Amino acid sequence: MSPVHALLLASAGLVLLINRLQWRLRTKPVTATLVGVQAVGRGGMLAPVYQYTDASGRSVQAVCRTGSDDLRRLRTGRSVGLRVATDDPHAVREANDFILEFLGAALLAGGIWRLGLAHGPVLLRSLPVVAGVGVVYAA
Repeated sequence: MSPVHALLLASAGLVLLINRLQWRLRTKPVTATLVGVQAVGRGGMLAPVYQYTDASGRSVQAVCRTGSDDLRRLRTGRSVGLRVATDDPHAVREANDFILEFLGAALLAGGIWRLGLAHGPVLLRSLPVVAGVGVVYAA
């Protein structure tokens, strides 16, 4: 793997981690009830529909952006921890969904490891570039 590929791998991981961190910082935790499902696409995927009470006492229904085909997970009436965007009460994700964080950390670690393993001197010059990509994306 060339240093460019390793740098791209590390940069992709960093961007993914920063994106997820921004989501966690821009949201607040709530407890919701799964009230139904909605078909997503053609593959039999179902998106959960949640209902929760916001800070003003108003009942809000929101459809999660990610779908699932696991019917046990989509059982109506189940209580779920959510993260709700402060600027959009209909933008929700499950609070305990850490898959993308793990993927981002693995990509970042793999890219840095590969840079260090194959191209030790390049690593010291590349880390500022990886950090710069993260700063530019976060801004």
